[in-house]
Amino acid sequence: MLLNKSAPNCHLCHLSLNPNEYVWCTYCRQHFSQLDYCHQCGLTLLPINAQCQHCEIKPPPWNTLYRLGEYRYPLNRIIHQFKQTPKEMIGKPLGIALAKQITTPAQLCIPVPIHPWRRWTRSFNQSTELAHHIAHYHRIAYDPNGFRRQRYTPDQKHLNREQRRHNVQSTFVLNRKHYPEHVAIVDDVITTGNTVKALTLLLKNKGVKHIDIYCVCVTPIEK
Repeated sequence: MLLNKSAPNCHLCHLSLNPNEYVWCTYCRQHFSQLDYCHQCGLTLLPINAQCQHCEIKPPPWNTLYRLGEYRYPLNRIIHQFKQTPKEMIGKPLGIALAKQITTPAQLCIPVPIHPWRRWTRSFNQSTELAHHIAHYHRIAYDPNGFRRQRYTPDQKHLNREQRRHNVQSTFVLNRKHYPEHVAIVDDVITTGNTVKALTLLLKNKGVKHIDIYCVCVTPIEK
């Protein structure tokens, strides 16, 4: 097959895109197909399980979680590309794809904050970019500064589960006086859930009644 050098290429398979395709070709988009998952913790459900065994024992503090899929190919590769490419190129189609999964939008959309130093090294916050496009798609309020990270913490990917839990303690504070009854927290990848759990508890203490999580990926529990 000859590549059309004048046409943009798919960011996954690198074949030429058709005029009606953007960022990813139709074939690669088919791999975004959603598996059945628990709308509380976000973990994939086995065909034999109608309910999530994890949430039956210990449900998370938030109400509903919406995701695109697991942190596996192709989404893990897309997340990596998201950090390396101009934010609009992948942030907008990824945010819209996630927004289409949300059946009952929140009144306010707030991204997980990153420390100013990390924001400077990356040039943008992926979660902020996602939240912006989700809010625009559903025409809901959006506050990129609704939370504030008050101390620098080591990168979560280098820590084990217990270290991640301690890593987020006393890390975040609320950054506005008033919050509506229904708020969504936006992150790119949920691994242990400790970060969004800490933010959820802050919102609950403020009187927020319904809290949702919007994320691109959930890291599966390895057996």
